[in-house]
Amino acid sequence: MSERNPLVCTVTEKGSLVPSDFESAYRFSQVIAASQLSPKDFDTAERVFVAVQLGLELGLPPMQAIQNIAVINGRPTVWGNAALGICRSTGLLEDIDEHAEGKPYEDDFAWVCTITRRGQATPVERRFSVADAKRAGLWAKRGYQNKPTPWVLYPDRMLQMRARGFALRDAFSDALCGLNIAEEFQGHEDDMKVEVVQRPELTIEALNRAMRARDDESASGSTLLLLTATATTSP
Repeated sequence: MSERNPLVCTVTEKGSLVPSDFESAYRFSQVIAASQLSPKDFDTAERVFVAVQLGLELGLPPMQAIQNIAVINGRPTVWGNAALGICRSTGLLEDIDEHAEGKPYEDDFAWVCTITRRGQATPVERRFSVADAKRAGLWAKRGYQNKPTPWVLYPDRMLQMRARGFALRDAFSDALCGLNIAEEFQGHEDDMKVEVVQRPELTIEALNRAMRARDDESASGSTLLLLTATATTSP
């Protein structure tokens, strides 16, 4: 039995392992998935592999990638703090200013984020207000089974992350590869709808009645199949 090729990885200054070829990346992903220490979105080697590859494109080493990339409604996103870190790592983020304006929590209460990018004359300023959240159907929104969403639990933080997400994506669309900020999707997750259907009891008589009804609707001359008492049924 032939031995497997050794893993080919590089080691960053911080000690992070970064696979250097496809096979090494896949085997690395298998280890992470099997460890059960990764977020629930990344429970297979294939999902971990994609997250690791996306993270490398964003400048995140593998372990940071699986911790800071979130899958919401089937789309990869990146958490707001990680997005800020990615933009800082470009060396082009000169300044970021975030502050709240207005009286909490009136409609005009808003968080404002201003990004200054090196080489860009005009700073990017974006704001998100309570009125904006209400128009989007987010303010005080409750989720599945009436559970409170982050918009109920942490409204200030959600307003801040919305403003930050808009500003970062407009100022650093290249660094973020077009990804949304995860907090932008919070509150928009598809509500689960569970319908419990009571299955009728399955009996020989019921099956025979259904078969007769089917045959009555079919062309004349069809043969009626009667189930015998030896037929097996499942509950």
